[in-house]
Amino acid sequence: AEIVGGDCGFTATGFTILVGPENVERLRRNVARLRSLGVETSVLGPAELREVVPALQAEGVAAAAYEPISGYA
Repeated sequence: AEIVGGDCGFTATGFTILVGPENVERLRRNVARLRSLGVETSVLGPAELREVVPALQAEGVAAAAYEPISGYA
């Protein structure tokens, strides 16, 4: 609020990006890079992802990046 002069209208939604087996290592590297910059993100396996999004059809999903406090303004 101090920087933009008031409420910017941020809405927390969380964020996930899903990848198949061929992109798991790239995802892990990207998450590590983001974490080094201070982003609250982690890599989840299919079982952990279903805990976050129970209705998700995770067939073919090998991993996901998950940012619980992401959103938009």
